[in-house]
Amino acid sequence: MNNFNYDLENVLRIHRTRLATHEVQSGFPLLRLNKSVLAYRIIATFETIPVAQRAETARAFVSGGAGTERELLLRRAFHNRMRTRTVAELKSMSLEPTPLDIDEDYYPELQGADVFNALIRQLEGHLTKAEIRKCFLARFRAACESEILPSRRGGEHYEIVEPVGRWNSVAYLSFGDDLNQFNCTFRMKHEQLQGSSLRFSLGGLLGLGDLRWNDISRETLSEDAHKAVGLWLAMRSFLFEIMNDPDKFVPHG
Repeated sequence: MNNFNYDLENVLRIHRTRLATHEVQSGFPLLRLNKSVLAYRIIATFETIPVAQRAETARAFVSGGAGTERELLLRRAFHNRMRTRTVAELKSMSLEPTPLDIDEDYYPELQGADVFNALIRQLEGHLTKAEIRKCFLARFRAACESEILPSRRGGEHYEIVEPVGRWNSVAYLSFGDDLNQFNCTFRMKHEQLQGSSLRFSLGGLLGLGDLRWNDISRETLSEDAHKAVGLWLAMRSFLFEIMNDPDKFVPHG
């Protein structure tokens, strides 16, 4: 790994840890912007954990493959608690938070009732992908100074291209089927990355995976579009603050 990549990895690790800690200590402001069943379940599971253990658990997810044995066990215990319970059951547990049991047995069965209920809500509202796209793009165009253009990827993908110092940022807005109604990701490119790029999403930065939206409804469409813009702005601010600071990345020969 060259020095530039090493600097970048370390800077991102520091900022991801700060972001994860801020999320759990501030009531999950960015996670709550996501109309995603997975985001609901993640928040509800964190709220079943005593406050003192939440930040440690959030940092364990950010540690990734470099995590300690305890961090790996915390992540496993978190998933065990989340995957076998509905949001309603988790909210009930949150009334009396209990620490994660890192010695808890592994339960492979997945609780799918929350996703099923979200799909039912979509069917009842008869909300189409075209309606979501039209409403969301109108909100984004009102908030964005740069052009929003169809992506060369084709399909229901749109791009917002912006320069950030010596970086080039591309935000991708995608619209899909009922299980993936909307997604917002960023790709950052730099000349010293030698043609490759870095992909970012909120869930990826927090070590929680992609939080694809699957609970947009007709009744909340306008509010959901506002949240989507808020998520994009927050992600943009987070990434641009890092990439715009020349003191964080000193090119090496």
